[in-house]
Amino acid sequence: MGPSKLEKGILNYIIHFVALFFRLKYAQPSTLKGRTDVNAVTNWNAPLVWEGTFDPVVIDAIYKKMDPRVAVLVFAVGKYTRFLKGFLESAEKYFLVDFRVTYYIFTDNEKEVPKIKLGRGRNVAVVPIPGVNRWQEVVLGRMKWATITIDNQIRKETDYLYMMDIDSVFHNRFGAESLSRLSAVLHRGYYKVSLFFFL
Repeated sequence: MGPSKLEKGILNYIIHFVALFFRLKYAQPSTLKGRTDVNAVTNWNAPLVWEGTFDPVVIDAIYKKMDPRVAVLVFAVGKYTRFLKGFLESAEKYFLVDFRVTYYIFTDNEKEVPKIKLGRGRNVAVVPIPGVNRWQEVVLGRMKWATITIDNQIRKETDYLYMMDIDSVFHNRFGAESLSRLSAVLHRGYYKVSLFFFL
């Protein structure tokens, strides 16, 4: 379970005090000023976060005080186990560095999960699932297995949850600016698509 409302209020007060004391202040994000080379919101008015629109040192400092627990769910079934090493090594280098992260690896072949050096407070939890013959079974089955595991285990162990594709690789910082009650990554293929495409 996460902090109570009282604990969050106290923490918020402390963060503001520390920010004032150490002069950690920055301009609030704005859709009216700032970077003009990128959209600040999607066509359906969801905010977009870009490098250069926030101060990563300040954002990370605020969230590190909260000490959030982050879960990353990935599926490495069949031949997709070959992507585990690249995913985990790049995540350790760029994904929420210095935060507590548990990688939940759903796989039908535990022996293929590589042993890599993890940072302090970071863990790998292997979740065995049955093997499948067709990719369609993976696509449909992963939501079932994720839901069961989230309900039975993960919801008690985490404050933030990300579900990612195992064939992804991190190339740059992925920091606390992404921690939100609801966040998503906009697929590059849909970045300039009109709202009407989805209706």
